Amino acid sequence: MFVKRAVFLVLLIVAFTRVADAKKRTYEKGKLIDVSPNYMEFDVLGPSIFPPPQILVGYSFEIQVGGYTYFVKAAMGGLLRFRPQYKPEWSVNDPIEFRFDKSKMFVKRPKGRELQARLMKVVPGTANPSL
Repeated sequence: MFVKRAVFLVLLIVAFTRVADAKKRTYEKGKLIDVSPNYMEFDVLGPSIFPPPQILVGYSFEIQVGGYTYFVKAAMGGLLRFRPQYKPEWSVNDPIEFRFDKSKMFVKRPKGRELQARLMKVVPGTANPSL
């Protein structure tokens, strides 16, 4: 009986510790200067009548935050999309949210989910859309 109570108390303490350690995600806000989709061509074996299909694999962003421009690349995870079905999720000049978690960067999608991203470079001032 004592062992069961001790195990229960340990599990209870671990559960509360996890809840206490879980912190709310804090996002930085910026202005989307430019967004461009990144495609990968799907090679077809043998002769093809049609051009090879292109698959959406990610995005390139330019995000203005204060006096800096962040150049970011984000990869799509899971289901990849063929180009004919592509509909952009972001528009230029829209606000965009992102966060850093240790060495990782995440860009918040308009519907609330996140894309894991990589910060390529940071330039002081406002860069011209060039991606």
